[in-house]
Amino acid sequence: MTETSDEPNYTARPTFTKTAEVGGWRVQAVWRDGSAGPVELHITAKPDANSRDVQGGITTGTLRAIPLPEMTEEARQPWPMIESATRSLTTHAQTADKAVELIRSTVEAEPRPGRSGRPDLFYALVAYAYFAYSRLGTNAIRRLAEATGVERRTAENWVNHARDKRGMLTDPPSGKAGGELTEKAKQLLLKGTES
Repeated sequence: MTETSDEPNYTARPTFTKTAEVGGWRVQAVWRDGSAGPVELHITAKPDANSRDVQGGITTGTLRAIPLPEMTEEARQPWPMIESATRSLTTHAQTADKAVELIRSTVEAEPRPGRSGRPDLFYALVAYAYFAYSRLGTNAIRRLAEATGVERRTAENWVNHARDKRGMLTDPPSGKAGGELTEKAKQLLLKGTES
């Protein structure tokens, strides 16, 4: 006999989180897209809570004081999850475009870098642009080539060099494009300095 569950699988759906404070407690409710109510509720003592406010633990009074109707009304609106997803995509597109500007200016200033090659920061920028474009669901190599004004093969070489020689990208899943930025790439991009 096989058991089946009619429970929806919420793990792959976007989430919306709303936090409220009730006495000495912080209440975090989590909705998944499509859920009628919260699917998770986390109640923790506030870091600055008075010890007498939390010494009795979570009481029925605490639970009754949670403003679930107000929190649920906001979560039922479609825009929190849409806005969050859009903000993420917009951020990737904007920062990829900024990275591409720096790549393009570097290539224009020095079209042939010679024996020493290009600095690590250049490949960190290439890795980020590729990473961001792949998150946007486009052909990342083609978009990188078009945005930087180089041949597709050149952009592909930059990405391969960033991944294989400079350690800026992880390997993508088998048969797929992409990969994640490595810690080395993140640090270089944060510092903005060449190593």
